Amino acid sequence: MAWMVYKKDTHRGVPYPLITAGLRMCSFILLLMLLAAPKITFHSKMQLKPKVILLDDRSTSIANILHKDTNLVKEAIHNFKEILGTDFILQHYYFDEELTTNQKPYIGEATNISKALQEVSTKNTDQNIAAILLISDGQYNLGSSPNAATLPNTAPIYCIAIGDTNKIADVAITKLYYNKTALLNNLFEIKADIQFQQVGNQTFTLALKENNVVIQTKTISASLQEQVKTIAFLQKATQEGLHNYSIEVSKAEQESNIQNNQQLATIHVKAAKKQIAIIGDAPHPDMQAIIAALDKNKSIQFISFIGKSPSETDLNKLDAAIYFYPKKEDWKIIAQKIPTWLFISGNEAGFIGSEKNKINPTSSILFNKQFSLFEIKANTQILAAQLPPLQQHFNSLPSLANAEPLAYQGASPIWIMEPSLPFKVITLGEGIWKWRMFEYKNTHSHALLDELIQNAITLLTQQDRNKKLSVHPIKDVFNNNEIVSFIGSLEDELHNGEQAAVKLTVQSKNKPITTVLMQYNSASLQASIGKLENGQYTYNAIAQINGIAYEDKGAFIVNKKSMEDVTNTANWKDLQALANNNDGFATTLGSYKRIADSIKNRKFKTIIKSQESSSDIIDFKWLFLIALGLLSAEWILRKYWMAQ
Repeated sequence: MAWMVYKKDTHRGVPYPLITAGLRMCSFILLLMLLAAPKITFHSKMQLKPKVILLDDRSTSIANILHKDTNLVKEAIHNFKEILGTDFILQHYYFDEELTTNQKPYIGEATNISKALQEVSTKNTDQNIAAILLISDGQYNLGSSPNAATLPNTAPIYCIAIGDTNKIADVAITKLYYNKTALLNNLFEIKADIQFQQVGNQTFTLALKENNVVIQTKTISASLQEQVKTIAFLQKATQEGLHNYSIEVSKAEQESNIQNNQQLATIHVKAAKKQIAIIGDAPHPDMQAIIAALDKNKSIQFISFIGKSPSETDLNKLDAAIYFYPKKEDWKIIAQKIPTWLFISGNEAGFIGSEKNKINPTSSILFNKQFSLFEIKANTQILAAQLPPLQQHFNSLPSLANAEPLAYQGASPIWIMEPSLPFKVITLGEGIWKWRMFEYKNTHSHALLDELIQNAITLLTQQDRNKKLSVHPIKDVFNNNEIVSFIGSLEDELHNGEQAAVKLTVQSKNKPITTVLMQYNSASLQASIGKLENGQYTYNAIAQINGIAYEDKGAFIVNKKSMEDVTNTANWKDLQALANNNDGFATTLGSYKRIADSIKNRKFKTIIKSQESSSDIIDFKWLFLIALGLLSAEWILRKYWMAQ
């Protein structure tokens, strides 16, 4: 191309044909390079200074220990950074239940130390980590023990303990044991674990209260410096409804922390047992797992229909059914009459769906963080990653409109709540029995999964089949950080499919708090009224149809439920074990200089890290601009010279 330009410009009489030919050659070379689009590899070197990761506990217990004077921590961190100097980079993280680099106040109601350690280690695997510094009281109520955490790096871990590292006098009710449901006129039991620390040879009064009125007392004594006693109260259920009980232990001599001397228990007293059918062609391990999970619920009575179907007379007596792996569509007759929990594993049940979003048989389990019908505990989310996938045999996946997933396998819903009339719970796949086994293997308990199963059954059986209008809160007891929500149903025959207005009023001490219109979602009613203060509440729902008023009413409780245990002492044992197991040591807030000196004495060095990156040459737009400039220069020079 350049030779042709040269010959033609020579013939035209251009004074400098080599220049125009050279410009044409350079521009075409650049354009050909862009069209060929080769990759260019760049090599660079980066200096990685030793990094100290600071994990700053922002739970409420830290502020309580420091008596709100949190500037002590701020000053210690500033001085610690000054001692390290410019040879180190300080990366500051804040955590309570979640980890963040954004500064947060001391308001966390849950603390997960092991998760914070694992996350910062994972985020900084390619960095030159000199040390991890944990500033915390060591008190945690989520996740595993910090000193048992498996971290992907070998950096030393230092701990600054916030709070008194010496054991002080303390009496605490650490746990209550009780059934959430009791039958009317039956006895029920509430047991309490009371922990005594540094309070030997003292006598205490333990009181059972209802609505702050003492109904029973017991006297107990502590003869050792440290011990745990379990005390039980027997009480008779004499009145239906929600009952708010508390167990309180008296204060010890020189005890400064009395906020752990009380715990609350809410028990729903019901008049009769719910009749639930167990239906299936044959016994199945999942059947036994569900029955075992509900075994402690004394308000349930199981009726067996193994190898047979319930008759019309049976259905009229039943409150709900659990149907395991039907091979034909008999379940539809039952599910249209009573609330039903369906366990489906394949197309034999007659579901019609699509092949889109088919369930991956090897995907991990995940519980829905946005689930609104009841609370899913954080520990349950952690457990989900350890659970094996359910087994399915679907050719096409059922499509369920207006349903709320409780659990996913990969991206596909496998445990679904369908707020239809009657209510349905659907589990797609088999292997729930394995979930209970895996939980027991990891925690020596079935508590988390059993609670999910019990909550699902509660939702299923809350619908009163004899009521024309049925409205109830999604749970009997809320905490003051939760949105209070309601679900309900109105029989279609009352309003011929039209969406009749249902007015919901919530009251406290006979004074209206709020009134809302319930919204329709398919065949169900839903309403949310936001967060409420602690207390006991009543509600009533009214629908006016053809001059007739249909009403439903009930009660619920809002409790202050702080997951953060209030204490003035540091969990010195766990902090010390964590540091010792990771080549560091634990100390107090006033001794941060020891940690800074220890890090500097290890003589960490800056690491030179080579990096290699590749880019397509076509991404360099400036090369096209140069080629365009060269072509423009050639044309301008030629025009100029020929005009002379």
